[in-house]
Amino acid sequence: EVKIDARIHSSIIGSRGRNVLKIMEQYKVAFRLPRQYDPDPDVVVIKGDEADVMDAKDYLLNLVEEFVQDMKDRELLR
Repeated sequence: EVKIDARIHSSIIGSRGRNVLKIMEQYKVAFRLPRQYDPDPDVVVIKGDEADVMDAKDYLLNLVEEFVQDMKDRELLR
């Protein structure tokens, strides 16, 4: 499991799920994104071999950091 702000999920998924499919193929993992009724909308579940899950988690956290920084940069430009 990894906590990722629900507002960023669509950016991670990408258009037609391209980003998430690419990550799943690259790291040989499966994702379960929270559903509308889940108690914590920020929890993303990653399944697979432990090493692959950890690599995918690290990649996702770095990706989130980039998205957050991009959002901050855009706000500064306004």
